[in-house]
Amino acid sequence: MAPTARRSNSSIPSELATSKAAVDDFIKPGGVGQRLQENSSRGEKTRSTRTGYTSVPYVSYFYSHRDDRNRRNPAKRAAAITTSVLEFKKQVDQGTLEPEYMKKMPICMDSYQWMFNTSRVAARPADYPIKFAPGENKHIICCSPIGALTSENRDVWADARQLLVDAHPSNAAALEAIESSSFVVCLDDAAPVTLEERAHQYWHGDGANRWYDKPLQFIVNDNGTSGFMGEHSMMDGTPTHRLNDYINDLIFNNKMDFSDPSIRSTLPEPEVVKFHVTNEVQDEIDRAVKDFRTVIGQHQLAVQAYQGYGKGLIKKFKCSPDAYVQMIIQLAYNKMYGKNRPTYESAATRRFQQGRTETCRSVSEASVSWCKAMSEPAVSNDEKVRLFRAAVDSHLEYIAAASDGKGVDRHLFGLKKLLEPGEDLLRFSRIPHSVSRVLGTCRPPSLVRNSSMAMAGAK
Repeated sequence: MAPTARRSNSSIPSELATSKAAVDDFIKPGGVGQRLQENSSRGEKTRSTRTGYTSVPYVSYFYSHRDDRNRRNPAKRAAAITTSVLEFKKQVDQGTLEPEYMKKMPICMDSYQWMFNTSRVAARPADYPIKFAPGENKHIICCSPIGALTSENRDVWADARQLLVDAHPSNAAALEAIESSSFVVCLDDAAPVTLEERAHQYWHGDGANRWYDKPLQFIVNDNGTSGFMGEHSMMDGTPTHRLNDYINDLIFNNKMDFSDPSIRSTLPEPEVVKFHVTNEVQDEIDRAVKDFRTVIGQHQLAVQAYQGYGKGLIKKFKCSPDAYVQMIIQLAYNKMYGKNRPTYESAATRRFQQGRTETCRSVSEASVSWCKAMSEPAVSNDEKVRLFRAAVDSHLEYIAAASDGKGVDRHLFGLKKLLEPGEDLLRFSRIPHSVSRVLGTCRPPSLVRNSSMAMAGAK
C-alpha cells in the first residue's frame, strides 16, 4: 500500500495537501486500506464487472490506412483487405501466431481470443462478451441501417435488443449471424479526403452503417480510402494494430497475389441478413439516429499532422519520444490554461497473465516544475534543460512501474471492488485514484509501420 500511496501523491502536486491527508487516513494501521489489502493478499476475488459505457464515441478507437493507388475501386480494396485479414485470422485460429515480446520478455496473448467471431452483447445490469466457434462461423458481415441501435446508451440498446428479438422469431438468428461473424466490412458511400474527414468516418461514421459491438470493423469508402474501427471492452489497441500492420504489409509489399479473378466454386452466394422491423423497433432506430447525431455534435475533432521532426531527432537528444511528447502536451496545456491537469496515458501490463493496461499519470511534481520554469525568463536554459530531463525521467519511471504492476489506479480500483455492498465508501472516495482525466493520451505501438494515422476515441 505504501508505494501506491506515495506514487498517488506525487502524481497530483496541485492537490498534494488534500491527497496526503486522505491517503494517510486510508493506509493507517487498522484502517480500511489495510483491511482491503489483507483481503486482496488472501486472494479474495473481486466482483466481476463489465464496462457500461456507450461504445461510440467514448471507448471506440480507429486507424486510417494508407491509400492504395492500385485499388481505387472500393470493391477491390475491400476484397484485398478481407483476404489479408483472413490470412491473419488463420494464424490466430490455428495458434500459430508469433508471440509478442516487450523488452525481450514474452507477453500475454490471451486477448487475441476476442479478436474474431466475437461480440459485445448489450444486457442489463451489465454487458457481456460472447465467443463463437471459428470453424463453424466462417462468414463476414456487411452492415445495415439497423446497426444504429448499437450506437445507443448501453441500457437503451439492451432494451431495444430485447424488443428486436421479441418482434419476430427470425430476428434472434439474424442477430447471431452478425455477432458470430468473423469480422465486419462497412462499405460506405462517403468519399473522405482530408485527415479530419477520414477521422470522422473511421471514428464513428454515419451511425447506421456500423455494428459498434464488434471488435473488428474495416471501413471502405466510395473513393477507395479505408480504415479500421475497434471496440475496446475486451481488447486493447496493440493486437488490432498488429493486425492492421500485417494486412497493410501484405498489400503494399505485394506479398499476396490479389490479381486472380477466379472465384472458388465452393464459395456460397452472399445472403441478406433480414430483420423484421415492427413500428416499435423502427421508433428505437429513429431515436438512436437522433441521439447519435446529438452526441457526435457535442464533440470536436482536429487532426494535427506535425511534419517538423519526428522520433529520429528526439532519439538523438537521448530522450524517449513518448516521454518527450507527453511533456510537450503538458507544456502546451500549461501555457494555454496556466495550470496542469490530470492526464491519462495507457501502460501495457501484458507481461502478466490476462494483463491489459494500467494508468500512467503524466503529471508529476517534476513535470509541473519544468512547465513553470519554461514561463520564467529568469530561469536559465541550462536549468530548463535539467528540469526537462528530470520530468522525462520521472515519466519513464512511472511507465516502467505501471507496466510492472506497480501503478496506482488498477491497485486502488481492485481494492475498491473488495468493498462489501453497502459498505461506507466515504473514506475510500477521498483517495484521488480515479480523478477525472482532463487529457487522454495514447501511444501508437512501435510495431505500426503501414497505418498512416492511429487515433483513439474520446476518453
